[in-house]
Formats: sequence, C-alpha cells, structure tokens
Amino acid sequence: MVSSSIMHPEPSDLIHDLSDFAAEFESLSITPQSYDDLEDRGKSFVIIDSRENFLATDLEAFRKKLGLSNIDTKMKVVAIFGNSGDGKSHTMNNVFFNGEEIFKMSPEQNSCTMGVNCYYQKFFYNHEVLCIDTEGLQGVTQNENQQHRMLMKVLAISDIIIYRTRAERLSLEMYKFLSTASKTYLKHFSPMLHGATSTATAKGPDVIIFHETHNTRPLTSSK
Repeated sequence: MVSSSIMHPEPSDLIHDLSDFAAEFESLSITPQSYDDLEDRGKSFVIIDSRENFLATDLEAFRKKLGLSNIDTKMKVVAIFGNSGDGKSHTMNNVFFNGEEIFKMSPEQNSCTMGVNCYYQKFFYNHEVLCIDTEGLQGVTQNENQQHRMLMKVLAISDIIIYRTRAERLSLEMYKFLSTASKTYLKHFSPMLHGATSTATAKGPDVIIFHETHNTRPLTSSK
C-alpha cells in the first residue's frame, strides 16, 4: 500500500534541538569549482556537493545549466528527503518525469545520490518547478551534522518537501527529522526570509509523507 499524508510539522520539546550544529548554519562554502568538474547525475546536476560546497558561483552559468531564459524566473521548489535506498530518485523520476531517469538511479548498495542534485522543468499550464533530490539519511557520510545542515538549507528554499519512506512503520527518526526541520526553519530561516521578501510564510514548506508499506495500514490525510 502506498499513501501520501499532508502534515505541517510543529516544533516539539520531545525532540532534541539543534544546539550541536545550529550555530554553524553559515558554513556553506562558495568554491570556484566548475559544474563541468562534476559528473552529471542522470540529466540533473549537482548544486551542492557532499562536502557542502555550493557550486553556483556564477549566476550566468547557473542559468544556462538550468535552461532558464531569465535568471529572475519565478518557480516552485519541490525537494525530496528520506533514508538512503528508500527510492527518492525513483519517486521523483516517476512523479514528475513519467519514469525518465532525470535523477540517477542505481541497484547497487552504495548511494547514487551524494550532495544535492537539481533539475528545472516547465510543465503544462506554465507551472515551473525546480526539483531537488537530496543525499539520503542514514547512509554513508563523513559528517552527519554537515549533512543535516545541508538538508536544512534545502528545506529553507522549498515550497514543498516530500519525505519518502519505505517501511512497515513510520520511524521515530522521521519524526525527529521533521521536528528538527520545523524548529530550524522557525528559528533560523523564517526571520531572514521575511526580511528578504513579503511572500515568505511563517509555517515553512508543506510536507508530504510518502509511505510505502506492504502489510501495514498507511496514514490518512491530516491537516
């Protein structure tokens, strides 16, 4: 059974806060590394590498890589999160691209998504979407705190996030991640986004939990 549940995560005192790495949110490195120095991931490309380096050092190169006619193009941002090997790339490819391998997939044990990959697509009815595929949680990583900071920064610019999980029960780790994400957004990103634009919302992005299970009744929609 597969279901999607809409949730708006709220801060929870039950979950440990971000004191161990929250002070380091300004750690995103800007490097002179070229997009051409990195292997393309399917038709998508790396925007933040696994060492948390942001690669868009040249707006014109970034515009061309996305295929935008104008760097000021307005679009929605949809990002997917979840554990390594739970089918994040497969989900994005099938939901948004009719199964075309935009985001690289692999049957191997090693994760095929490292860092943050993105792809811009203009859909029917002029819906323009930046799709973001992220490095998997609970996978091989050199620095877990660094990985979480990177994912929180992706969350900060997203309109919708999909949490993809393949398990019989929704895990405590998922709830921890969503609660941590909610607190991070409210504490670190919401004030800055409100200062930058009047359109930023206090609640942050909407969350879709995509739960795949064989023997357990999935969640129903909640608001």
